[in-house]
Amino acid sequence: QADYDIVDTDTRTDDFIIPPVSNMYGSLPSQGRAEMIVFYVDFPDCRYSYAPTTDHIYDICFGAVDTENPCFPNESLSAYFRRASKGAMELEGDVFRYTAQYPISYYENDAYKCTLINEVLEAFDAKTNYANFDGNFDGVIDSILLSVPSEANDENWWPAAGTYGGDPDKTFDFMKPGHIIIGNAEIDSYYGYRNFASTYTHETAHCMGLPDYYLYDGDDTEGLHGAAGFELMDEVYSDLSAASKLMLGWYRENQIDVFTGDTPRKYVLRDAQSDDGNCIIIPYRSLDSEYK
Repeated sequence: QADYDIVDTDTRTDDFIIPPVSNMYGSLPSQGRAEMIVFYVDFPDCRYSYAPTTDHIYDICFGAVDTENPCFPNESLSAYFRRASKGAMELEGDVFRYTAQYPISYYENDAYKCTLINEVLEAFDAKTNYANFDGNFDGVIDSILLSVPSEANDENWWPAAGTYGGDPDKTFDFMKPGHIIIGNAEIDSYYGYRNFASTYTHETAHCMGLPDYYLYDGDDTEGLHGAAGFELMDEVYSDLSAASKLMLGWYRENQIDVFTGDTPRKYVLRDAQSDDGNCIIIPYRSLDSEYK
């Protein structure tokens, strides 16, 4: 005991830090009200093998916490992020079903899928107010998810998220489209939607500004090795890591300690899945004021 200073922080006070990632990339707020509009889309020649009701799709995307659900901790996108963020983020939204006007091949030469995106958004323009999907009131639809059947080929429809690739001045209800998620992860059965939920949880984190942690090139695609690779932005098996949560602003100032290396210290780490979860930063060089 004489060799260490004991650091045990009371973690239940103060506001969450400003998300360092917020001014870097992403359109979906990682704190407060965050909105997503979901379109469950198929094509005249590419249909879903299972047809969930719109209400059930809504529950899978925005349903309440349910630890008894067979898909837990992916019982819903909202429930996942409510836990991961310590309640800092509330993902809300709405769900619509849609069948595209043309065969699936019609949309596949468009790298950004703007033809499909514009068609879907214009189809519902009179039925919904897109301003309702702007949680931080910045004039941008926070996030848009278009899910297509798993039969859609991986080359064109592998799940991905990114900025809107169309006319930068185009608006819907005077709102600019924010980050778009498009992918071929579908709901297989009433409780068979773990792949759908975990896939789009990963893509939703992209909309908040996080990158992939796995590698795209070379012989070694492992971004984080060992159990660290379970993180949501790598192998999509578990919770977000401390580094991810730090960037998203899911810690309070007194839940963050920086070890300067001057003298040995013993830290008390608390459960990362609890409101008291804290972290230690061991800087490689120096940190700026926003932990970047």
